[in-house]
Amino acid sequence: MSDTRIEGVLDLSDYVQILRRRWKWALAALLVVMGAAIGLPLLQADSFTAETRVLVAQSEAETVVSREVQNSSFLTRTLANEISLAEGDQVRARVEAAIGGDADVSVSAEGVSDVLRFRAVDPTSTGAAEAANAYAAAYVAEKQAQATASLEEATNLFNEELEDLGLEREELRTEVVELQNRLATASSDARADQLERDIALAESRIASRLSLIDTRINAVAEKVIDLSLSGRLAPLATARIVETAVPPTAPSNTPLSRSLALGLVAGTIAAMAAALLANNLDSTINSGDDIRQLFNLPVLGSIPVSDDVSRPALDLQTLEHPESPVGDAYHRVRTALQFSFLSRDVKSVLVTSANPAEGKTTTSINLAGALAAVGSRVILADVDFRRPRLHQVFSIDMVPGLSDHLLEGTPLHELAFTVASANNSLVVLPSGSPPPSPGDLVSTPAFADLVRLAEKEGDIAVLDAPPILPVSDAVALSRLVDAVVITALAGSTSRDDLERTIQTLNQVGAEIAGVVLVGASTSEQYYRYRSDYGRQQSA
Repeated sequence: MSDTRIEGVLDLSDYVQILRRRWKWALAALLVVMGAAIGLPLLQADSFTAETRVLVAQSEAETVVSREVQNSSFLTRTLANEISLAEGDQVRARVEAAIGGDADVSVSAEGVSDVLRFRAVDPTSTGAAEAANAYAAAYVAEKQAQATASLEEATNLFNEELEDLGLEREELRTEVVELQNRLATASSDARADQLERDIALAESRIASRLSLIDTRINAVAEKVIDLSLSGRLAPLATARIVETAVPPTAPSNTPLSRSLALGLVAGTIAAMAAALLANNLDSTINSGDDIRQLFNLPVLGSIPVSDDVSRPALDLQTLEHPESPVGDAYHRVRTALQFSFLSRDVKSVLVTSANPAEGKTTTSINLAGALAAVGSRVILADVDFRRPRLHQVFSIDMVPGLSDHLLEGTPLHELAFTVASANNSLVVLPSGSPPPSPGDLVSTPAFADLVRLAEKEGDIAVLDAPPILPVSDAVALSRLVDAVVITALAGSTSRDDLERTIQTLNQVGAEIAGVVLVGASTSEQYYRYRSDYGRQQSA
């Protein structure tokens, strides 16, 4: 993209303009989202939600063991682990055995507390309550089974430790026991006295180790007793249901009012996104703002869309219907063009476009008619020798015309046609016989003299030229006139084509007066004002 474009940040007015231009896209997106917001709740079958709350606690085995063994594997218990257990295969198997099948149940933690919520969704009210209670009961049963199993496993481990400690104690007292046996069978008092001294010495050596073993045996024995007592309390201490689910009285489907509110918010966002997307994907010129912002060129006027006016009638709006919206728009173009001429003497204007069928001939005729309406003598010349159209609009002969004057010397007065409806101030010069090489014809000195003659014969000459991009004729013609007017068709002329047109004219030093946007949208208020004004004039 060339440096003629001006990059800017969209403000609120830009978004409003985009929505005005892309309202169909925005409306379609809004209707789709709102339709989904309304349709989905209506099409969705009723569903009921029931909830059971379960309080979880540390298992008795963990409680007993953690009194002395501060191991992180025993101390760490998170709600995430409990949720995993509740959603695991063991609990699901218990539920299937209880209700004869699976259920749609989700498990979540209640904040940071040790409470789990079992939320069941079912097509029936009773089914939802049964499923929630069944899952909660299955979870509690599994927790209790695991607690019992952990108690049994811990008890077995402690009993094994007691046996090992007992064997260690017996092994430690082996020497003392042997000495005591010898004492019982001593043959003399002297021998008995010696054995008693040996026994006392042996007991002294093992006293400290024996004390440690006895202390450990007592501690382990206490844990075994605690585990035995805890086994009877396990069903109450591991997990318990604190709130039982009851059959809900109303469906849990999203209320239509809430769905509408959410749909409206989402639809508004989608509408704006669709409008912006359509605007970004559209590479055509759609408004005068596009021309001003992208190319920094004046917009001489925006010609409104007129579906109720035929093509032939559209060409003659300033001549036959000057008070129509289209006629008034071209009068505005004339005023803007005359204002731009205040600083210089302009005797000739070339009207062209980027591509064919973008309103250049319609603009040439109506601009000439608007200039003639204020008393200017206007020479309207058809210099589009490839696809001439002025003779068709005014129902005159194409031959003789300008080419015949240049190639055969036909006098201008024989080919000139004066339009009576323009107070004899508008003279039309048809194109004439198709020349063998239009590009060469418009580049001759004779054609430059013809332009100067047309400027002398009238107050201003308006030249209806070929489009810029397909052929080079208009480029050569642009150097012979005082100003160039470019027409662009809203929603059709691409930004790249208009940019190439402007660059081409700038390269040859053409004086671009501005752009006329043809087929622009006009607000209903404007038409209503014009309609009311027309009724007042006819009254």
